[in-house]
Amino acid sequence: IDSTAGERERSTWETLMTVSASRLSVVTAKYLYVATLGIMAGILNVTAMFVSLGAIIGPLLADASLRADAFQFSVPFLALPVMIVASIALALFFAAAMMVLAAFARSFKDGQAMVTPVVWLALLPMVLGQQTDRTLTPTIAAIPVANAAMMIRDAINGVFLWHLMAETLAVLLAMVAVCLIAA
Repeated sequence: IDSTAGERERSTWETLMTVSASRLSVVTAKYLYVATLGIMAGILNVTAMFVSLGAIIGPLLADASLRADAFQFSVPFLALPVMIVASIALALFFAAAMMVLAAFARSFKDGQAMVTPVVWLALLPMVLGQQTDRTLTPTIAAIPVANAAMMIRDAINGVFLWHLMAETLAVLLAMVAVCLIAA
């Protein structure tokens, strides 16, 4: 929001438009800046969760009468790259979607108001990731955000449907392209 609406609010947008860089270059630079930070945050979060999840969940789920180390929790190691790729795709998608909305805002406050529905709508498909009786299907793979949530959940459970994961990534990257063209 700050890279677009914030510049308008500080009156630096007009100065930026006077440089010799094309609008495409400006949009690309701003997008890559935001996407890079989102990717770094996603990779760090996934790695931290992967490393600490067993240590956190083990004691919570262990019965008081059992020893704390009796509970075994494991995530397949192959799930780590799948989770990292999904977090990268989600970071690219959210950076592009929010950039489109923030580009129309006149102030930072307007930008926050415009982006808030995207955040709320992004949380709804995450509910699919909590359903244990479903796996990634071709239909779900076509729904942005829900597809990545299901892909991550399936990877944690040890289910690797590679063709549907490829469809998920293709859908998310296509949505990124659509959002960047709109921006």
